[in-house]
Amino acid sequence: MFPDDVKRTTAMMTPEPPKVVPTTDAPTTTIATTTTEVATTTLEPTTTEEATTTPEPTTTTPEPTTTTTEPTTTTTPSTTTTEATTTTKAPTTTTTTTTTTPKPTTTTTRRTTTTKPPTTTTPPTTTPDPSDTRYSATSSFHISDLTAAGTPVYNDGPVHSSEDGPEGFGTSADFGDNEAKPERSCLKLSDLTKTVKGKSSEEHNKCWRNPINCKHGFSASIFGKLIFDRKDDSKRYLFSTGGDIEGVPGVAVYYKGIYLHAVVSTGEKLWSVYVAGLVLNDTWSNVAFTWSQQDGLDLYINAKRKAFVKYPESLPQPLRQPLKPLQLTVGCRRAAKNAYHDFVRGKLDEFVTWQYKVSHENASYFLGGLVCSPPKHPMKCSTDIKNILEQLDTMDLSNIDTAMTTIQHITEVTKDINKKIPGSKKSSSEESKKGGEDDDDIDLDAMKKSNLKNMVAIVKKLVNRTSGPFSPGVEPEDLTVLYKMQEMVSMIFSEGQTDLWKELEAEGEDSVNLLTSVQDWSMSKLLESKATEKNIDLLMLSENVATQSMKSPPKEIKKKHAPYMYFPDYGKNAQWDVLRKRWGGTADQLRVPTAALGDSDEPISIQSMYYNAYHKMAPIQNSITGLNATGVFLDSRIINFNVKPTYDQTVLVSDPVIVFLEHQREKEKLLRGPSAEQIDEPKIASRECMRWSDTLEFPDSAKMGGWTTEGCAQVNTTEFYTTCACDHLGMFALLALPPVPKKYVEPEDETWVFVVRGLGYSFSIIILICYISAIAMRPSLHDQFHIIRLNLSIAAVGTMISFFSVDFKRHDFEACRVLSGFIHYFYLALGCWMCILTHALFNGFIKGVVDGRVRFYLLVGWGLPLVWVGVVVASTPNYGYEDRCMVGPSRGLRCSLACPLFFISVGSLIWSVVICCNLTTPQIKRDDVVKELNGSTKMLCFLSLAFTGVWIPGLVAWLELDTVNLRGWRKLFQIFNSWIGVAIVLLLGVGSRHFRYAVLAKYFKYLKKLFKSNEINPSRFTDYTNGYRFEYKNYYY
Repeated sequence: MFPDDVKRTTAMMTPEPPKVVPTTDAPTTTIATTTTEVATTTLEPTTTEEATTTPEPTTTTPEPTTTTTEPTTTTTPSTTTTEATTTTKAPTTTTTTTTTTPKPTTTTTRRTTTTKPPTTTTPPTTTPDPSDTRYSATSSFHISDLTAAGTPVYNDGPVHSSEDGPEGFGTSADFGDNEAKPERSCLKLSDLTKTVKGKSSEEHNKCWRNPINCKHGFSASIFGKLIFDRKDDSKRYLFSTGGDIEGVPGVAVYYKGIYLHAVVSTGEKLWSVYVAGLVLNDTWSNVAFTWSQQDGLDLYINAKRKAFVKYPESLPQPLRQPLKPLQLTVGCRRAAKNAYHDFVRGKLDEFVTWQYKVSHENASYFLGGLVCSPPKHPMKCSTDIKNILEQLDTMDLSNIDTAMTTIQHITEVTKDINKKIPGSKKSSSEESKKGGEDDDDIDLDAMKKSNLKNMVAIVKKLVNRTSGPFSPGVEPEDLTVLYKMQEMVSMIFSEGQTDLWKELEAEGEDSVNLLTSVQDWSMSKLLESKATEKNIDLLMLSENVATQSMKSPPKEIKKKHAPYMYFPDYGKNAQWDVLRKRWGGTADQLRVPTAALGDSDEPISIQSMYYNAYHKMAPIQNSITGLNATGVFLDSRIINFNVKPTYDQTVLVSDPVIVFLEHQREKEKLLRGPSAEQIDEPKIASRECMRWSDTLEFPDSAKMGGWTTEGCAQVNTTEFYTTCACDHLGMFALLALPPVPKKYVEPEDETWVFVVRGLGYSFSIIILICYISAIAMRPSLHDQFHIIRLNLSIAAVGTMISFFSVDFKRHDFEACRVLSGFIHYFYLALGCWMCILTHALFNGFIKGVVDGRVRFYLLVGWGLPLVWVGVVVASTPNYGYEDRCMVGPSRGLRCSLACPLFFISVGSLIWSVVICCNLTTPQIKRDDVVKELNGSTKMLCFLSLAFTGVWIPGLVAWLELDTVNLRGWRKLFQIFNSWIGVAIVLLLGVGSRHFRYAVLAKYFKYLKKLFKSNEINPSRFTDYTNGYRFEYKNYYY
């Protein structure tokens, strides 16, 4: 029970559990309550002095009903409350009708009645005013001056009063070092009933004797400025009633080394929790615990819950009675009637208890109004973010204690600020209200964005200011405090920040750089830590980030984990099960062979990080779609595994890292149920296993780093998960690709490029059509060589039209795919006909064969490219999806076009040069034919040179050999390529004597009549032109 002088406070918030007193024969009081639900309650027989509360939930019905209760004997109107009630009960074994009537000033919306067996109830537990957190307003037992209230356990071990107390609480009890002198300083309080007056003093005393008598739980708090030694194996007790001794009921709080323990025992069951490194050396801190049989034991440091246990351990020993008389020892433990051990080192103050389990929301009660001590705090207890940022610029954080205090303080400040900002925007119905509320929305967004920017700036500065080695070094226990920075990272990358990160990245912020800098910083502190005496295995869990840090010789790790390490290691640690439930039953896991860790005797550092929501805001530039984010997203949580200083990658080649990742989109559908089908979801064609690479480059962009498939392969995939195998360590995720991934979205070309390219394609197409028509309509040009040129020109027309159409259809995915196929086929056909022409000229000069292979050439010229393109299309699901419609998004696909054409142009150039070297020794003896073939070979040599000039920039551009100037190479290729049709007609058409004479023959006759000159005498060409095809056949050996 609370003391009488505390009962003046009012129940302004959720009341603590009520207390129970023996029942009486007094009548039942029924109270009507006003709620928005079905809401009246029938209580059991008791005599009350104040408004009673219902001790447990009951089953309700929407209208007044008849309820059946246990037998009772009398019915009497209530005289102890101000509310008018009428209670009617039938005799034993009959049905009782209970009518509840609220007092006149109370309005009830609905009424119900409740059926419940009779139980005993007590006057209510009044809940303190939440605005007043002073001990005098909240506690049931408070000792402000320990030295005055307690008695030294030994005469030669006095406890002195010290002016050095917690800020605002005056003096403290100085127990001394207890190291330089015999450990004898401790206080005892034997008569605890004197502190609590009133009817509840006996019950209070029962609670002290055995916590099982604390029907609503128990809470205790004390301030301590403790001196501890990391190598100290002795227990140092802050206070105790004997609970740490097996079979003895009671409570105790003690520390051993840097591990702080809290124990509650009922004699038969034991609750025990501990934390490491959270109470700073020689610094005032508040230590508190709360306990109840239903909810277990919670340990608080500076009003923040740091550890908890719900279920107790059973004690095998029979229940032992506590030592008599009952004593509370402060600063030591009572081992026998007059024997005390395990003395504390340091100062203690403000011992307080509550006769109930203080709720998490009321944890500020433990501080009694104290928040911080500005004169002694490295940041002067500042809670202003701008002030904190300014202080970080000038603070010296090279000292480990200063750094830990600063990180811990900033983490708490940012958490408090983050809680004060509303978590969601107004609903759509609220948004339709008046304009003043719209201003609130804008302010809320601005507030959230400003808060995120501040947290990002703080993390960057902390990482920068603490990147160097600490003095005097990092103990393994210090990592627990240093890694509290993870809580800030968890807030920064929470799901609610997704949209804000898009805005920040548009302003130049880089989330992955921030994340990797924190990862590197965490690893550097793990490397810096001293793990010579014991191994480090630390698991830190926060709302959105889980980190496991290990430091140990590889041999020790192999003994424990061989042949494989798993992260997260579900089933091995109960904390992972808690995280698993919190994250929706996650099952992602990574498996690493321990053989890759080597066999060194020196400790290696292993750090794994697992992110709950970062995949929703992480950058998605990658090696498949480049900087294009259309329809691309990460479809799994991100998991990271790293080893320093090194690991054996050759082991991972034969025994790779196995990464099991769930499909988040499909899992969300599963959780949403049947309604998921009604939601417009992006289509997913495939999922690729990805690893983050800091060195991945992108064309025309200074940005470095992205997701790459290099070193990772897909082992298995189903509707709900994918298994990957990777030969590198690092950060892994799944990339979901739409049916039409395109690698680059280039900006539109400059006007002059568009004009020059358009003119080139237009002239090429027009002049090629004229050339084709001329050959088709002139029977004298139907020889083997001009038929080859005719087909070459048709292929060139198809190529030019396809390229010309790209400028108008590049944003139509399916049209772009068709154009890719046309470009691929016609350009390869053009290359094949160039090779055929070269081969025909070679046969004419070297062998004297000038006809008879047209059908074979037709089959090869059009059939071979068709087979090649067919195989590529059939084997590639994303064929054709590229921003310029160039075959596909990958280098391999574009190489299927660029590489053959480059080698064809180079090969044709070399072959034509070889033919030119043999022009003086032709196998054909007719001079006119030799002259024709001589000119054609030279023109083919120039055309091959032009093709080579086109495909040198083409090869660089489409295979991304020069990513820095990639756009420039592509422009050069497009301009040269657009005029290649004009080059074909000028070199193969106008450059051919036969073509010129066949086309201009009638004009020669007209000129002869006009000038009557013998200088123009086309008659010598008449037989040649008319019988050209047949005469070629007759002149060979």
